[in-house]
Amino acid sequence: MKNKNIIFIISLLLTFCFVLSACKNTISENLYNGIPSGADVNGEFAESSKYVLFWNADYNCVDLKEKTNNETLWSSVPMTEVAAGLDKSSKLCSPVSVAYLEPDTNLVKTAEGSEEITDIATEKIDNGIKVYYDFGNYNVCVPVSYELDGNKISVSINSDEITEAEYKIYQISVLPYMVSAKNNDSKDSYIFVPYGSGAIMYTDNTLRAPRSFNAEMYGDDLTINKEEQFNTDEALKLPVFAAQNVDNAMFAIIESGAEYASLSARAGDIDTGYSNVYPLFKLRGYNTTLIDDVSSEGKYIMRISDERVSDVYKVSYYFMDNAEASISSMAELYRNYINSVYGERNVASQKPYYLKILGGSFVDDYFLGIPKEELYCATTYSSASEIISELADLTKEEGAIELSGFGKDGIEYGKVADGFDFGKFGKESELKALISNGAYVDYELLRFSKSANGFSALWDSAKNANNSTAYLYIHNVSDKVKNEDETYYKLLKRSSLSTAFDKLKNHTAKVGIKNISLGSIGEISYSDYSEKEYVAKGKIDEEIYTYINSLCKEDVGVKVTNANDYAAVASTIITDTPLSSGNISALDESIPFYSLVFKGRAQLYSTPLNLNHNSRQEFLNAVSCGVGLQFSVCDSYNADLKETPFGYMFAQSVYEDNEEQIAALINESSELLNKVAKARIEFWERRNNGLTVTQFDNGITVYTNFSDNQISTECGNIPAMSFKFSEGR
Repeated sequence: MKNKNIIFIISLLLTFCFVLSACKNTISENLYNGIPSGADVNGEFAESSKYVLFWNADYNCVDLKEKTNNETLWSSVPMTEVAAGLDKSSKLCSPVSVAYLEPDTNLVKTAEGSEEITDIATEKIDNGIKVYYDFGNYNVCVPVSYELDGNKISVSINSDEITEAEYKIYQISVLPYMVSAKNNDSKDSYIFVPYGSGAIMYTDNTLRAPRSFNAEMYGDDLTINKEEQFNTDEALKLPVFAAQNVDNAMFAIIESGAEYASLSARAGDIDTGYSNVYPLFKLRGYNTTLIDDVSSEGKYIMRISDERVSDVYKVSYYFMDNAEASISSMAELYRNYINSVYGERNVASQKPYYLKILGGSFVDDYFLGIPKEELYCATTYSSASEIISELADLTKEEGAIELSGFGKDGIEYGKVADGFDFGKFGKESELKALISNGAYVDYELLRFSKSANGFSALWDSAKNANNSTAYLYIHNVSDKVKNEDETYYKLLKRSSLSTAFDKLKNHTAKVGIKNISLGSIGEISYSDYSEKEYVAKGKIDEEIYTYINSLCKEDVGVKVTNANDYAAVASTIITDTPLSSGNISALDESIPFYSLVFKGRAQLYSTPLNLNHNSRQEFLNAVSCGVGLQFSVCDSYNADLKETPFGYMFAQSVYEDNEEQIAALINESSELLNKVAKARIEFWERRNNGLTVTQFDNGITVYTNFSDNQISTECGNIPAMSFKFSEGR
């Protein structure tokens, strides 16, 4: 026995030493050691059939030149400023900047590249160069690779090659003026960001102050504590951005590492004379932490995670000349990129409307004076069938159907992929009758509050950067402050997602469900510090795409809500399609970029019009792009629902109260929506008088009047807030 103990202790020590050695090697891989020595590159370093890429050592920038006449077309530092003898300390000359954690104060600060890069080295790589940017005052070095790949400039950073010492890097900004436009009062000069449906920021600076925009790609990381929640109406859904510079443009796609990215844009900057948009990539995640000491009581600070991202950040930049530079051309370019990565898909014929039928929700009840929760049934399976039949009779059209909140937890965030309460909502045979007619059945996989189905609310919850369970609360509608009295929910541990999907597939196969609504899985993104690979939302795009695609390969219809691009590319139906850019004042105009990309690839439907405070505007946004109409309905309403987080949905969804409006909108638009059910959008433009024109690839052209006055068009006079369409080219 004694010998066995000795052997065990020795084995344990060896294992411990091995772990320490592995940790030491991991650290040393990222340890700052200055920049490598080697021959500097200057002048031409890559070429394609059309372009030549130059390294300008005087300004440490890349220039894109036309091959036949050697004319400089674009540069990472604005060309006109270089020609005018730009001061090299200008912000315009900054290739990269780093946000770091100051060792003494634990505050996050930024080292601007134009001021803090102390040395640069370059080395030749295949059809490009790698540039080492040394922030010598902070012992930080960031290598960036520039390559010319056909008609695009690819810029990439391998996070594992970033070296550091005592100053820990939080975030890196890349080429802030690669995508920029000279300030100009012309409407042909703007910045494009993919917020919501897409938005543009005009570059004027003579009549108003500069405007700034910052947002995280794919929405906020839900594991980060937020005491206040503002501007949650939309998010960055697509990893693209652009600048139109009157007669040409630069369009960019984040091809790798988009989940770690944010976009920052500034329009009408009077200090630089330029408007610009650029990506920032997280190297570490963070959370907010409350300081309880006497001097800083009640103060929240950022707590940066120790774990680093291990991935490649890659952005590809496409130069577009005058003939190519338009929103429609940019959407076509991104659509072609999606097809090359994920394969082409043709949409099944889209029905003119989508009916989301609400089952039930928990309400407060009492038994012998003791409070308890009771599941209230707002719609039975039989009453759902009656609503479907009545609406079909009124409109002579069939719609796509979703059953939402018919599980044992109703519409609440309860158990992961829970089953059905047949005692409340009806018989199993009635459910199967709806399923056999193609109804989508809603499941929640990410948000939950109860242990069940093999998932523990204690052990299977995602961790935040403080290595504690991430709790999510409802934020008050009025003051946006977190309401800690409301029931919170948790996020499923990222490593448990695959198990949840497997259980979902087994459950739906057993019931015979062939169409699944995964709701929020397409729009929610979050970190999980239980595993290093999930730092700063890592791999969320790859995982969700893989899970959805696996269902589609088994001929299961998948519906997602307000989907980010990685979910949208694989899904059958997208509801709550972004049709506007929300209410951020810095954004000047909404554009339907999202619909331009995905119309014809997936079935698109609007938000529920009867829940929208400006339903006519949303209706026109939808029909102008051939997007189907969505409505939320239920059979009855209980006043006790008013006290629940989802009570407003039931209150505004009673079918009897909405029947007339729903039927009228369907009848007004069904002819057009049926004609463009499978069509893609070829061209879109907004004219100065409030008119938009959308051309589909089957010859249909839609003229939509968003103004308060009648407008004369090629399709005849169109009344205020109305539309008409023509057929043929």
